[in-house]
Amino acid sequence: MYQNPVSPVDLKIIQDWSKVVTMVNTIIEKSKTHHSEIRPYGNATFYDLGNHGSVIHHHISENWFMVHSKLLEKHLTWLPKMLADMSDLNPTWLISVLNSNAAEHTDFNHYPTALNYPINTTNAETYVKYLNQEFTYPSITDQPWLLSTKNPHGVRNNELRLVFNMHFGAEYDVVRQWFDSHPNLIYGN
Repeated sequence: MYQNPVSPVDLKIIQDWSKVVTMVNTIIEKSKTHHSEIRPYGNATFYDLGNHGSVIHHHISENWFMVHSKLLEKHLTWLPKMLADMSDLNPTWLISVLNSNAAEHTDFNHYPTALNYPINTTNAETYVKYLNQEFTYPSITDQPWLLSTKNPHGVRNNELRLVFNMHFGAEYDVVRQWFDSHPNLIYGN
C-alpha cells in the first residue's frame, strides 16, 4: 500500500482547451435558467440540461462547478481512447471550474480516487489529509495528480482554476499501480 495519498502522473493531453472552456462557461450559464431537472447530489445540486449536458454546483464552495457534456466530447477527440484504455478502473470525467477555495470534503464512496489535470496554472494548492499529515500539490498546467478522495481533501485557491477531472471506481492503490505500469501516456494530437 502506498503511504502517500497524492502522486504525480506521467500523462500528457494535447488539447487546445480554449473552445472547451468557452463551451463550459456557456453550459454553466445555461444551468442557471434552462435546466430540465434539478436534484440534490450530495453537498451539491445537479442540473440536467438535456442535450447540453449537466452541471453540478457545489454548496460547500459557492464558486465551484463541474460540467459534463456530450457536446464537449466532440472537442475531446482523444477521450474515447483514454476511457477505453482505463476501462478496468471504471472512469468518469468532467471539467471542474473553481473560483474560490474548495472546502474540505470526501467524495462519494463509489469513486474513491480522482485524477486532476490542470488546464491552467494558478496559485491553487490541493491537499489531502492522511495519517495525521497533510499532503499537497500545486495546480500547474499539464501536471496531473492522482489523489485518494475518500480521505478529507480540499483546495486553497483564490484564482480561476480549470481542471480536467477523472474519478475512478477503483481504489487509489489500484489506480496508482495502473498509472505506474503505463508510463509516458499521451492522448490527443
